[in-house]
Amino acid sequence: MANKKAGRPANYTKEFKRELAQKLETWINDPKNTLLGDFALEHKFTLSQIALLSRNCPELKKAYLLGKQKEQNWLIKTGQHNKASSMNIFLLKAKHGYKEKQEIDHNINLPKVEVILERKSKK
Repeated sequence: MANKKAGRPANYTKEFKRELAQKLETWINDPKNTLLGDFALEHKFTLSQIALLSRNCPELKKAYLLGKQKEQNWLIKTGQHNKASSMNIFLLKAKHGYKEKQEIDHNINLPKVEVILERKSKK
């Protein structure tokens, strides 16, 4: 009897990926669904697994990117209305590539210094 590996199969069929993409698109179209992680949990996946699966499947990649965009838009909209805005800022930075930018004024006003050079005379 051969030993079977535990866990999910290493390779998924193209049909499985297309079905997952269709489920994701349907999920995205429901207005109450906002966080892509909820979809992943419902289907017993992690977001990184879905991202890996989407590499070889254009339909799944498109649906995944749409889901990330929907999540990003939701975080921005709710953050603008001060609903847990610090958490929204954190998630935008951690999951969507946003960065805080500080501008520093590098203009320094130094007093003018006049240098006078004189040649020593030989005696």
